Amino acid sequence: MNSRIDGIIALLGQGITHRGVYYEEHAKVRDCAVKLEQRVAREFEVAPELDLFLGAVEGRLIHEGQILLGASIAGLKITSLLERLGSGGFRFLKGVSAEQIAALFGIAVEFDEPIEGGLAVSRKLLRERGIDRIELSPRHMEDGWFGESRKPAEPKVVPGELGSKALVGVYQALFSVVEEAHARAHGGSPPNLDGAREASDRFLAAAERGATDLLQLVRYTSPDSYLIGHSVRVGVLSMLLGRHLGLPRQRIVQIGAAGLLHDIGKSQVPDEILFKPGCLDPEETRAMRVHSEVGAKILMSGEERDPLVVCAAWGHHLRHDLNGYPKVSGWVSQGDGTALIQTCDAFEALTAVRPYKPALPVSRAYKIMIADVGAFHPGALRGLIRTLGLFPPGGHVLLSDGTRAEVLGTGMRVDRPLLRRWGDADGRSLPPADVRKIDLASERYDDLSIVGPLSV
Repeated sequence: MNSRIDGIIALLGQGITHRGVYYEEHAKVRDCAVKLEQRVAREFEVAPELDLFLGAVEGRLIHEGQILLGASIAGLKITSLLERLGSGGFRFLKGVSAEQIAALFGIAVEFDEPIEGGLAVSRKLLRERGIDRIELSPRHMEDGWFGESRKPAEPKVVPGELGSKALVGVYQALFSVVEEAHARAHGGSPPNLDGAREASDRFLAAAERGATDLLQLVRYTSPDSYLIGHSVRVGVLSMLLGRHLGLPRQRIVQIGAAGLLHDIGKSQVPDEILFKPGCLDPEETRAMRVHSEVGAKILMSGEERDPLVVCAAWGHHLRHDLNGYPKVSGWVSQGDGTALIQTCDAFEALTAVRPYKPALPVSRAYKIMIADVGAFHPGALRGLIRTLGLFPPGGHVLLSDGTRAEVLGTGMRVDRPLLRRWGDADGRSLPPADVRKIDLASERYDDLSIVGPLSV
C-alpha cells in the first residue's frame, strides 16, 4: 500500500510546486492533476467501500494509522497547506476529478498564510471553487478527526529517531531545496545556492549530534518521487562520505549543496524520457545525456557561482578514467569533490527504485561498482563502503535468532555492524528491558548473524 500512497503524495506535492511556477492550465500542472486523478481512482478500484484519507500529525503524514516517514519528507508542501487550511487531513472521495485537484493546487499557491476563520472558512472556500470530492478533516486531537477510525489495533512501533519531528524537518528542508531548484530551473531561474548550503549545514549538524536514521528516513518507494529523492540521497551520502574522510566542515557543506543540485539539468529533460519504464532508444539517450551540460549552464546563469557545484553537475557522469560523458580532452582531471558525488550518484542509482528497475541490495551494488575497473576513484569507493557497510545506518535487519534490529552504525567489519535489537520475530516491540545495543563484531555475538535486511 505505501508504494501507491507515496506516488499519490509525490504527485500532490509536484502539482503544488508546478502551480507555483506555471498558470493553472499549463501542461505540467494539468499532467500532475490527471495522473493524480488516475491514481486515486485506482485506490477505489482496490477498495471501493473505503474513502482515501491522508492525514497530518505534527508535520508528519498519516495513512491508515501509520506514519508515512519517507512520504512525510517529500510532503512538506502538503502538511504546510493543511496547516494553512486549519485542517488535519484530506479525504478524497470517489469521483474526484483532475479539475478539482488542479483547483486545490491553485488554493495551495494563492493562500500562503493561514486562512482567517480556520476550518469552516476553508471548507467553504473549497466548495466555492467547485471542489466537492475532497473534504477537509478537523485537526488531529480535535473532535471528528477523520483518521480516528483508522488507527490499527496493534500499531507497529519502529524504534529510534525515525518519528522525530525535528529530524523530519531537517530532511524536509533538503527536499524543499531540490524541489524548488527544479521548479526555478523550469521557469528559467537559477537555484538558490545559499538555501542549498543552509539545508546541508542543518543536516550536518543533525548528523554530528548522532542521528543514525539517515538513509532509512530519506527513502522513496515510488518512481514518481525518484527525481527529487535521488538528489537528496546523493547529497546526504556525499556529506556522510565527506565526514568519514575527515574533510573540513565548510567543504562538506559545499559538497552537500553540490550533491543536492547535481541533477538540476534534468529539469529540462521531457518527463516521457525521465520516467520511461523501459530502455531509452539512441535519440532518447542523447537527450538524457545532455542534462549534465545543461545543469552546468543553469548553475552558471546566476549571479553567484560555486565552482564545485558547477563541476559536479557537469562531471557526475564522467568516470575516474575519464570515460563516460561529456566527452573530454586528455588534460581534464576529475576533482575530488566531483569524484565523491559521482561515486555516491552511481551507488544511489543502483540501490534505489527506478521506473525501469527495482532497487538492488547494497552488497550487489558494491560488487557491480568494484567490478567496474576505472569507473570510480578508489579512495571514494573504499570510503563509501567503510561509511555505510553492507547494512547502512538507519536500516533494519532480521537476525539469525529471529529477532529484529536497527542498524546504528558501521562496526569493525563491514558485515558486522552496530545494532539495537528492538523486535521479536512477528515485528512486535520487545519489552524495554530487552531492547539492547549489540556490536556484532564482538566475540560475544559470534553465534549471531544477519539473515538479511527488512523493510519497515
